[in-house]
Amino acid sequence: MTSESFLAGMGDFFRWLVWPARGKLGRVCGTVSILKLYELGFTSGFGSVLGRLLEYYDWLVGRLVWPFEPFIKGWFAYLHQYIGWPEMLYPHWKHIFVLLCLYFVRATWISRSIGLCYVIMNLTMGLFVAFTFGALAGSIPLNSVDQRANFLFAAIFILGAAAYGVIAFFGDAMFLPIQWTRSSHRHVPSRWGYFRWGLSRILSRSLIGLVSAWVMLQIPFIRQTPSPGIAVSVIRALCSL
Repeated sequence: MTSESFLAGMGDFFRWLVWPARGKLGRVCGTVSILKLYELGFTSGFGSVLGRLLEYYDWLVGRLVWPFEPFIKGWFAYLHQYIGWPEMLYPHWKHIFVLLCLYFVRATWISRSIGLCYVIMNLTMGLFVAFTFGALAGSIPLNSVDQRANFLFAAIFILGAAAYGVIAFFGDAMFLPIQWTRSSHRHVPSRWGYFRWGLSRILSRSLIGLVSAWVMLQIPFIRQTPSPGIAVSVIRALCSL
């Protein structure tokens, strides 16, 4: 192998690592949402160019979710009247919504070969779950000194993905075994057996994720940041991009 071919191979590898062939737009939106969460949580600010870009991005996302904010705030006011929680809807909720949507869209895209009806149902369900857990994340202040609040914020991504997975496996158990029979002629488990298998995977992975989030929150460096919940969430989101 010549040095030229080696350098060309390394260049292709780093180009694939930084700018993969699939999901470019999703990774761009996810990265910008992560940067905006970092800016909101750490309040250190970025340079003028990047700061202006984040302002425009925040404005654009705000316009996209604007029709839903009055509905969320109305329900928050109703709940606060009876149980004293939540206090308000913080603006970072929409970026949690974006990140969860990207995660669910990617999960749906992987299984798109099953059929258009399956894709539409999963996208609709994913939007609903992302909307619900994004609103829940928006009820938690980013700069809270309460360790439980930081853990709850970090757990939003994990619990949102778990809720999506449980609902998806339940729906898959209703008709996916038929698809397996038609496509590969393999032995098809019972519907309950398939759902139980999926549920055990989700619970085990969610437990590992929650434990890892709690462990990261015990690290002195992370606990000393202005927003430990954001720090843990950004690390986990970067790992999933």
